[in-house]
Amino acid sequence: SLKLINKKQKKQGGRVFLAIYAALSGVVGAIFHIRVINAENEPVDGGFVVCANHTSALDPILVCYAFRRHQICFMAKKELFQNKLAAKFFTSLGAYPIDRSGADVGAVKGTIRLLQDGHCTALFPQGTRCPKVHPSQTKIKSGAGLIAARAGVPVLPVLIRSRDWRVGLFHRTEIVIGKPIMPEEFMPRTEGERANYAEVSRMIFDRICALEDVK
Repeated sequence: SLKLINKKQKKQGGRVFLAIYAALSGVVGAIFHIRVINAENEPVDGGFVVCANHTSALDPILVCYAFRRHQICFMAKKELFQNKLAAKFFTSLGAYPIDRSGADVGAVKGTIRLLQDGHCTALFPQGTRCPKVHPSQTKIKSGAGLIAARAGVPVLPVLIRSRDWRVGLFHRTEIVIGKPIMPEEFMPRTEGERANYAEVSRMIFDRICALEDVK
């Protein structure tokens, strides 16, 4: 089951995160030639889901770089937390474990509680990395829609845009931040006996893909 970040961990993690961000953000921005577009769309207050397309293992770093007001939490495979020192480090950065071998109900419920407590979490609706493929041609999963609807928080669509949809050193990478999707836009799709979380995920991902033409 998921062990939620408590107040002490949040304070310690915030200090660690800020120190690492200050030390490495300039380097990350330079080697990936990152340009953040529409940074003003980042909400002032926390408690929102960042949903982005997934092209590489570096995407969490790119997303964290693009957000200046909030520390973004990420699910990470549970194997990274087997070592106590590694677990403490990843937890201090806001990462938390998920069992990718099956449906990790605890991680889903924990993510919802994190969001409702004002944390910010990033999810990739594709569920896996899809390099060198246009996002609109990839499959998506319903998890992002389920978490967003159950948490009842805004969703921020983000497009990681790069040449041939492949992130590489010294290749320009653009992070396009869209306008928040408010809960009232997707909640009607989950009311009644048959909640359509797949449809919510599709709506979110369509908003992500629509950011391709934003300059």
